[in-house]
Amino acid sequence: MSEEILAILKDLPYLYDANEEMLEKVAKHLQKVEFKAGENIIVAGQQKNNIYIIADGKAEVYDDQGVIKTLGRGEIFGEMALFNDAPRSASVRTISDTTLLSLNKKEAMEMMASDPTLAEYVQKVLFKRLNENEENGRPVFSK
Repeated sequence: MSEEILAILKDLPYLYDANEEMLEKVAKHLQKVEFKAGENIIVAGQQKNNIYIIADGKAEVYDDQGVIKTLGRGEIFGEMALFNDAPRSASVRTISDTTLLSLNKKEAMEMMASDPTLAEYVQKVLFKRLNENEENGRPVFSK
């Protein structure tokens, strides 16, 4: 397990209340990925299945109508791919040099099945995102 990834997880605001065991379990499966400012992480229409956590930097979620949301350290995106096999409904690009922690769908689903606390956390993030999309009149899932 990467001690660096574990240290990043422990320092993320949304995971302050997570226990050490859960963080260690998650850290074993995460990949650290670096992006330069202006690079696309996700492109609308792609069929990718990763979920991402911003360890450092900023990114923006956008579609053909403009910027939907700006994301920063500790925020998760791509979580809709865990529950929907449709192509990505929006694009995400970096605003600054950005470090991400990436987890593929298969490993995420296996971890959530074995750890109810992690499943509950991801569920909270998903419901928050669904509510934000509804409030902003944005599609929840691609067609």
